Amino acid sequence: MTDDGHERVYDRLVAAARARAVVTYTELGKSADLDVSDLAQLDRLVKILDRIAAADIRANRPLLVAVVIRADRGMPSKGFFDFARQHRLMKRQDEMGFFASELSRVYAAWAVSQPERPS
Repeated sequence: MTDDGHERVYDRLVAAARARAVVTYTELGKSADLDVSDLAQLDRLVKILDRIAAADIRANRPLLVAVVIRADRGMPSKGFFDFARQHRLMKRQDEMGFFASELSRVYAAWAVSQPERPS
């Protein structure tokens, strides 16, 4: 992993998954010294999340990034669902159904194992 905040973001996601919790984009950004109200810094965070999600797909794991939600919606952003559709993870489910299912899978995976850190 590179030192662009990736490791700190990953560690925060893992902590949330193990605690069976969620984290907002703002909270996650702060953990990597990113101010998500700045579009360039939000874009950096999104790229980190995309890399983590891609590593999960390659390893056939649930999407750890499912623990990241928008504070105003209590659900992930549109980008999460677009990513899931692009990678054919979301079949005919509605967004809420996919989110609930993927979040349950993440919690279950992190409760019983410690998947390898993505590269």
